[in-house]
Parts: sequence; structure tokens; C-alpha cells
Amino acid sequence: FRVGAGVNYYVNDASTEGDVYCGAPGIPGADGASPATPSDSIHYIVDTYKLYPGDTVWIDTGYYLPSAHITVGPADQGTAESPVLFLGSPNGTVLDRGDTSTTNSRGFEIKGHYIRLGDETGPLQIKGAYFGISLAGTGCQAHYCEVYSCSSNGITVTGSEILVQNCRVRDNAGRGVSVNPSSSSSAAAI
Repeated sequence: FRVGAGVNYYVNDASTEGDVYCGAPGIPGADGASPATPSDSIHYIVDTYKLYPGDTVWIDTGYYLPSAHITVGPADQGTAESPVLFLGSPNGTVLDRGDTSTTNSRGFEIKGHYIRLGDETGPLQIKGAYFGISLAGTGCQAHYCEVYSCSSNGITVTGSEILVQNCRVRDNAGRGVSVNPSSSSSAAAI
């Protein structure tokens, strides 16, 4: 358990061109604890640290090719007032899963509680998965995400109290946003 303000984590690709958050390229095995020591992997941050209310993962400008879907598990959770944030760069953050043929391939799979992907200043682009985003936790949100080129649904909602807002979901083979009828959720994809 941790008391106090949220912690910032940093992820960057191999370049600093157009970067907003990091002062160095991402390095394999870097701790991701400062803009000067960004990790090159969102997986590293999620797998290494337990995420608490108010924590933010800053994913800088670039094109990322995660080797597996990014799962934020039930141990990682924010609160309704202070969610865990995954924010991209206003200059463009693209997560290309690169696997549209495997039915369990996802860009992001959110099983934690009160996790938010993107906002108006930190949008995320997710592409090239079977399912772009899976929101299965409680109180999870997708804001200003662009989800495209997936071989099934862009965004799948199975959790409760889910909010999908101001997202652009396009060019997916399945539904843009699929909401499980038992979810108490709302979606406004534009």
C-alpha cells in the first residue's frame, strides 16, 4: 500500500523526435521511473510495478510494436476520483499489435479497476489486433482513443460502469464498439 500522490512512469521508443514527455530514448530494462530513464516497453511497467490511484504511464511519441497484448490486471487499480492513467503523446502514439489472426490478440486488455486509456491531451492509437481494446474491469474508461485495422471489434465492453467517450473507431472487421448486454456501461464513439 502506498500513501500520497500518484507516481509517474515513462515509456519511449528508440527515438526522441517529437517527444513530449521523455528526454531520452526508451531502453530495454530501464526502470521507467523518470523522463531520463524511460522504459521501451509498456509491458515492463505493467509487469514490474503495481499501479495505484493517480499513477500515470506516459507513453511518448512513437510507433510501438508490443509482442503480446498489454494486460492491466485486477491488482492494478485506481479509484473513481483518481484512476490509473495510460496517456499517449499529442504528437502521436501508435500501438500496433501486429497480430490480427489470433483470436485472443488484443491491443489493451483492461481487467483492473478504474483504469483510463487516453484523454484529450494524451490520445492513444491502437491498431492491428483481433480486438483493439477489451474493457473488463469496473469503472474503466477509453477517452480520445483511435482504434482501427482490427480483424474483429474495435472496443469490447464486458465490465461494469465502463465509459467509452470521444473515441474514433474505424476500419475494423467486426463492430466498432461491442457492449455486453449485462454491462452497466455507456459508449459515445465519434
